[in-house]
Amino acid sequence: MAEIKNYVSRYVVPFYFSYENNGYKRFLEYFRTHEIQKEELGLPKDCKWVEKGFWENYKSNDPKQPEMDIYSYLLQIFKEYPEQSKKYNTNIGNSFVLKTSGSLFTLQYQTFSEEGIIGFSYKDLGILIFRNGIGFIWYDIEFAKKTKEKEIFIEEENTTKKIKVEQLPDIQTYVKFQNEFKELARTHSEKFLKKTGKDSYEVFNLGKWLESIIDVEQFEIRFWAERQTKVEGTELKKRIPDKALLFQYLFVDEASDTQKMELAFHIANGYDEKYIAPKTLINDIYEPFGNTCFYTSKTGASYVVSNNDSNENFFIDNFKEKFTRDYFLIYIMLLYQTYSCAHYSRLLTKLPAEKESFEENAKYVENLESLDNQIKLFLVKSVYESVSNIQHQNGAYKYGKKVLAIEEDIKSLTIGLDALRGIEREKIKALDEEKAELEQKKNEKKEETINNGLILFGFLVVISSILDAINLVDWFLNDENKIHLGHIISIGGIGLLTSVVLGIWIFNKWKK
Repeated sequence: MAEIKNYVSRYVVPFYFSYENNGYKRFLEYFRTHEIQKEELGLPKDCKWVEKGFWENYKSNDPKQPEMDIYSYLLQIFKEYPEQSKKYNTNIGNSFVLKTSGSLFTLQYQTFSEEGIIGFSYKDLGILIFRNGIGFIWYDIEFAKKTKEKEIFIEEENTTKKIKVEQLPDIQTYVKFQNEFKELARTHSEKFLKKTGKDSYEVFNLGKWLESIIDVEQFEIRFWAERQTKVEGTELKKRIPDKALLFQYLFVDEASDTQKMELAFHIANGYDEKYIAPKTLINDIYEPFGNTCFYTSKTGASYVVSNNDSNENFFIDNFKEKFTRDYFLIYIMLLYQTYSCAHYSRLLTKLPAEKESFEENAKYVENLESLDNQIKLFLVKSVYESVSNIQHQNGAYKYGKKVLAIEEDIKSLTIGLDALRGIEREKIKALDEEKAELEQKKNEKKEETINNGLILFGFLVVISSILDAINLVDWFLNDENKIHLGHIISIGGIGLLTSVVLGIWIFNKWKK
């Protein structure tokens, strides 16, 4: 099997948190002001959270941005700039890195094979927090090189000679390590040990350690893959991450296309040799160049390169930095889109399953409108067709969107939202009809009041008419002290007409 010449071994743990009641801002403030319990967490004294991107020179004070081929405006959407806050913030999230001058701490991996014990250290750790409640913890490890004897042939002397060289783990061990190391909730595994004294070690559980590095309870953090474990010495339980996603780069000696593809398949998924690559694997691989292959799945991403005389220096030195900056940014963008779709789908499931609930409670319609606006803003701010000046980086991004089925997730999300908008439109229509009915009743009542007033006024007019009629008769007869037949006729006529009008009014009221 080919020998590993260089590598990147990075891991990502996705989570979500409560963004209500300014949860995002409170989370930011926590990392800006929180003092890490260094001794309790076994961290070096000089480590601290710094608000910088993983693509920056976060280990030094050099403000110069390393060269990247990703569009520069995409770097701004992951970082908050002071001048923005005066008006409004355009960034979709923030990045923090745990800065230290060296490694965070060192562990041992018990291989129980000829490789024996392999030392490795936690080199870097960072966190990405997004406004919509999505977050990612990421960390790197670095293997300690072992000194081994190696035979080399000296052509001038026509002989072989043994020399001592530093070697990384062999590929079989590397694959096995990834299979076991991605599991974060194995609380009793003796595979990973941390030094506690000169000759003493203890079982180390990374899931518990990661849970301790952030305040899970305060921000109601939930990991997308999680397990419950007992708090030592109590009956209490807490949630810890169960699995990490893998982000792997391997530069190996000469290898066939099949070997590269199978290796990429295993280290991206964290599979060991028990899992045989499918025959259709070639259809799932993206090949930017003839000696490279890029593979992405729901459990990780990998980039495997085989050696040739023309590219060794580039892939040993330069590409490793490119992978941890450009390609990791591409991967984070893909993960953000994937988990945001899952996040919004999760929130939509919390809405009532019965149509009547929307009709009876306006609060659910308000929640639906809020989610609708959030999803629209997410689609505008976070989904891109192109991300880089370089074709093969854009190819990796488009390939990732395809295999992670991001467009299908977005389509499914928007279809479900459109269906719920139908309920919202019916609710608005029903409210409009109810409002129109109330307005009609109000107008009818107003009209009735006016009619009643007119009738009362009519009675007063009748009384006035009767008096005027009597006075008119008296004037003709010139006798004001006697009741004449003219009085009776006038009063009777007016009274009869009034009775007819009053009868019609009473009949209409009764009919209503």
